[in-house]
Amino acid sequence: MGVGVESGAARVLVAVDGSPGGLTALRAARQLVAHAGAAGASGAAGASGAAGVVGAAGVAGVAGASSVSLALVHVVDPLPAISPEVFPSASLFTDLKIEGRAVLDLAAKELGCKAELFLELGRADHAVCERARAWGATLVVVGTHGRTGLSRVMLGSVAEHVVRHAPCSVLVVR
Repeated sequence: MGVGVESGAARVLVAVDGSPGGLTALRAARQLVAHAGAAGASGAAGASGAAGVVGAAGVAGVAGASSVSLALVHVVDPLPAISPEVFPSASLFTDLKIEGRAVLDLAAKELGCKAELFLELGRADHAVCERARAWGATLVVVGTHGRTGLSRVMLGSVAEHVVRHAPCSVLVVR
């Protein structure tokens, strides 16, 4: 079991990037929290609610948790913004952080409940796993673009990396 499950507390980390897939992940997390709250309010324990909706074993811990903490993580990767003729400057990093903070603020508003916000710098696939580890997440929720074939090979898959390397269960939504 993941960190925190033994004490009855679930810690759900949601990766957001401003894309439709990130919005879907955010909505799935909101639904999980709503189901966990309903199960807790009715005195139900176990995997009723959210686990039945998505069928993921890691989600059962959220549904049966005595409390749920939420966090949103957005990762700013400066490398795609840097071209060979542009030397990375402090203002570039400042602009990227401002844009990243705006993505987090919008996601928090969409979520509609209290959540910790984390803005990370680096590659999204690695940064999400590291934040999950550092924060003690019991579940990571990520969206996917659903790419297949050559586009997936060329662009990689953040969701796939997170599934393989996260320190806890991962719910991938599309």
